[in-house]
Amino acid sequence: MKKVLIISYYFPPSGGPGVQRILKFVKYLRDFDWEPVVLTVEKGAFPNIDESLVDQIPPDTKIIRTKALNPFGIYAKFSGVQQAKAASVGLLSNRKLTFREKMARWIRANIFIPDARIGWYPYAYRTGKHYIKKNAVDVIVSSGPPHSVHVTGLKLHRKTGIPWIADFRDPWTDISFFDDLPMIGFVRKLHERMEKKVLKNASAISVVSPSWKKLLQLKTGNQFEVIYNGYDEDDFADLQTQKNEKFIISHIGNLYGSRNPEQFWEALNYLINEKYMRRINVRLIGNVDTSIIASIAKYDLDAFVSIIPYLQYKEGLARMADSSLLLLIIEPWEASPGMIPGKLYEYLVSRRPVLGIGPTDGDAANILNECNAGAMCQWQNKEAIAGYIEQLYNRWEQSGDTRIKENPNILSYTRKNQTAKLASLLNRLYEQKEKKTATTTT
Repeated sequence: MKKVLIISYYFPPSGGPGVQRILKFVKYLRDFDWEPVVLTVEKGAFPNIDESLVDQIPPDTKIIRTKALNPFGIYAKFSGVQQAKAASVGLLSNRKLTFREKMARWIRANIFIPDARIGWYPYAYRTGKHYIKKNAVDVIVSSGPPHSVHVTGLKLHRKTGIPWIADFRDPWTDISFFDDLPMIGFVRKLHERMEKKVLKNASAISVVSPSWKKLLQLKTGNQFEVIYNGYDEDDFADLQTQKNEKFIISHIGNLYGSRNPEQFWEALNYLINEKYMRRINVRLIGNVDTSIIASIAKYDLDAFVSIIPYLQYKEGLARMADSSLLLLIIEPWEASPGMIPGKLYEYLVSRRPVLGIGPTDGDAANILNECNAGAMCQWQNKEAIAGYIEQLYNRWEQSGDTRIKENPNILSYTRKNQTAKLASLLNRLYEQKEKKTATTTT
């Protein structure tokens, strides 16, 4: 088989959405005649740990784990937060910060460039270079964020001449919280130069949505491939679901202050108190920002909202599958039309309707419409939010069920189909390299 070296900071036992993309590539690449070798961190600064994901790694996968400098312990002590919270990019909150927190964020924003995982770079580069020297590698893939992994990919590409794909799960300087970071002007310019260097020098770039492809294409003339995240049918086998006596609205994943759906809480308050829909229960599964907890109290919803800490991946899928309605929140920012949360694909295959709050002309809205799987409402449109919840609540009261019909369009978003796209891109780069080698030889 041809061999691909995949550089990814997030890999099991790390939990969270960033892990799934690379884990599933590793699972299915051999079906397309590519052997994956994973270069990852040994003990990373992970916001969540999920040991159950380790069992999904194919047993014969070559995994190279290296040390890393970890500034998060010091950062956590200085800012006065837990290390797991310090490791999360979602530290940005709507609440007022203490002086220590402000100083800690300034240090993080201006010292650790491009991100706080840059401490892994020297170990990853040295280990990757040593592995390539001893073993044949046909293509390199770096997957970010953290975007510091692209620094490793770029240097290995320049050192070895091996084709390199920079895989962007999120934008870099166009990410929602970038302008909120307390960076000095020089550091902002440095980020822009680093991003441009990666985009310009990568052999190819893969992104997770069509809108982000257009966004990054404006910065470089490179070749792009849209490779969605998707879902794995195997993950939905033997789910331990439970029967609920209430109308369950679930959100799976972290809820940062910037994603606080104020109009959703207002709509719920109206439905409960004016429409007497008192059998509603909202489950927030994952880390929840204090500003959201404050909004729940503000609208007198404490009795109707359950906050559940991070669940192991399969258990989270089970809670999707026994919900009445699934909540998808895309915060309003300039590049948000390209935001397709990874959970959306799993929401689709769970066959539960989705209430999206975000851009109605964005990529996520297009997928919802294509699969006839729910409704996307603008952030400020609490009437539309309340109307969709009421419609489904009434259906649930009458039939006890809100499941949607299976839609064949969902099938294109399987993890295996998306891995086929990656394999096609890998083959293209491999063939280009072989042609170049043959031309040079003759």
